[in-house]
Amino acid sequence: MCGMSEEVPQAQPFWGTCANCEKRYSPYLTRHADKSTCSSKCTRDITKGVSKTGDALRNRRMSQAQEGDIATAGAGRVVPASGALPGLDGDVDLPGWLIEAKATRNKSFSVTRKTWDKIAGEAGMAMKKPALALRIDGEDLVVVRMCDFMELKSDE
Repeated sequence: MCGMSEEVPQAQPFWGTCANCEKRYSPYLTRHADKSTCSSKCTRDITKGVSKTGDALRNRRMSQAQEGDIATAGAGRVVPASGALPGLDGDVDLPGWLIEAKATRNKSFSVTRKTWDKIAGEAGMAMKKPALALRIDGEDLVVVRMCDFMELKSDE
């Protein structure tokens, strides 16, 4: 109508940040009722008073920093969704290596056969060597098979 100012509704941004875990998500693609969280689990957590804004969020950020450090140092790339999508295994993809990254603020970390078999199987399918990168209380360590270590040593 001429002369009258009508307010045009503003479109919602396509990407949002979860109110619980601060993960990026699209409110348009969520299937649960609460569009301020990335999943119905995060909605339940907020309802119960369990929030990831404490230690769990700090640990996730520490893990993301570790993955980025490995990718940068090794001229590789961080795997999107940390290996959660089919065909995108491991956490960091380096030339010739597939790396599973684990970080903790604790003084110790247990390497289980299940963890090793997971990364070794994924690396084998990708025709790469497996490695487990650990950040324990700020110190970076790498676990590799003895045969891979000896091969690296012979390349010196």
